[in-house]
Amino acid sequence: SHAGFGPTVRGIPAISCQEGVQSIADGLANLWFIITLKKNELRRAFELGRLTRIACHPIEQINQ
Repeated sequence: SHAGFGPTVRGIPAISCQEGVQSIADGLANLWFIITLKKNELRRAFELGRLTRIACHPIEQINQ
């Protein structure tokens, strides 16, 4: 019996699947951001400049 766990779906406690997935996705995104930030720490100025160029110019110009 799963009494005390609230509603279940196929025996799995039915905490909102969408909420669970979103929490995992947010956690992974935050972790990836932190890792990427540390990894690129020495190149931050260059990366920022490159991202600014991409944001300010059409993709076609970037690829030429």
